[in-house]
Amino acid sequence: MSLRESEGRFRALVEQAAVGVAEIEMGTGRFLTVNRRFCELVGRTEKEMLATTFLAITHPEDLTLHKEKTALLIAGKIAHYRLEMRYVRKDGGVVWVDITASPLWMPGEKPERNIAVIQDITDRIRMREENERRSKQLAILHETSIELTAELNLSELLN
Repeated sequence: MSLRESEGRFRALVEQAAVGVAEIEMGTGRFLTVNRRFCELVGRTEKEMLATTFLAITHPEDLTLHKEKTALLIAGKIAHYRLEMRYVRKDGGVVWVDITASPLWMPGEKPERNIAVIQDITDRIRMREENERRSKQLAILHETSIELTAELNLSELLN
């Protein structure tokens, strides 16, 4: 297979993936390559993505998560990382993602760029939050039921 064929296959693989894919410059956090799916997730065009940084679209409350993991990656203490975090879409909405970042450098080389695979997990997070809310409601109902039963038993004893 020629280099041209190999590059074409790689481009097709990245562009047609059902998940977001991005190549990120380590020093600046600037996007070097992004696929269509990633652009859709964050509601931006490819041109807009290539003009911004990973940190600029990361939810402010999630910035430290990424910074800590990246430092460990650069130090060679971890081979890759995965985390759940939020991106801020161009329209101001929030999208929850499961991101896996891996280095694109060889041991001994200067860490210059990494690749991130991004999957939208917004629906899963919303379902988890709804389940937690319902569990809390059931726990409150259960406690109330126990208290009412105790009151009824005490009332029967006194009558």
